[in-house]
Amino acid sequence: SDVCSSDLDDLRVWAPEVSTVPPCLLDVGAAMGDFGARAATDGWDVVLCEISDRGRAAAAVKGLRAIVTMEEASGPFGLITMFHVLEHLIDPLSALVSARRLIDDEGLLVIEAPQWRSAGRLVRRNKWSQLKPPEHINFFTAGSLTSALERAGWTVVRCSTPYPRAASLAARALRRGSVREAAKQAMRFAVGAVGFGGYLRVVARPA
Repeated sequence: SDVCSSDLDDLRVWAPEVSTVPPCLLDVGAAMGDFGARAATDGWDVVLCEISDRGRAAAAVKGLRAIVTMEEASGPFGLITMFHVLEHLIDPLSALVSARRLIDDEGLLVIEAPQWRSAGRLVRRNKWSQLKPPEHINFFTAGSLTSALERAGWTVVRCSTPYPRAASLAARALRRGSVREAAKQAMRFAVGAVGFGGYLRVVARPA
């Protein structure tokens, strides 16, 4: 997927600190539980948080524990992930506060979300693909998400604004001889590197 990390190996590329935390995961907004299932295969203790009945049923089939809200979790967790969650929430700050309550002292919170300051939004304006009301109701810049995290008791370790996989897609296009596609992906990589990529990727520790 061009959106979120499919497994811990992908995640460790942009959040290498994941390798240092206690192997206990709370995946918030777990969908069908695929990320959690891969983490469990890697030896992690996994709890999934998913509001969808269908998603929790799929998690149960995979042998994973799934809860409806973060209030049902006890923690502490070495890693809490929120892949494309905050943009859906009426009160994202409350979710960040709940995560802070559940994190291990040495743990990490990892977030991926659409970026309001992205080149795609600035160019396409009201035709931006992430404008999906009422599904997406909140958007963040690097600054506003950092501010929200600090208010919730977190310290940001790293914040990047990539177009995920742009560099690897450019290399793959070159191998196929598709110069035009390679140039497109190289441009996306460059745009992300200077702060205008499509997604925010944030790694935070408890303050």
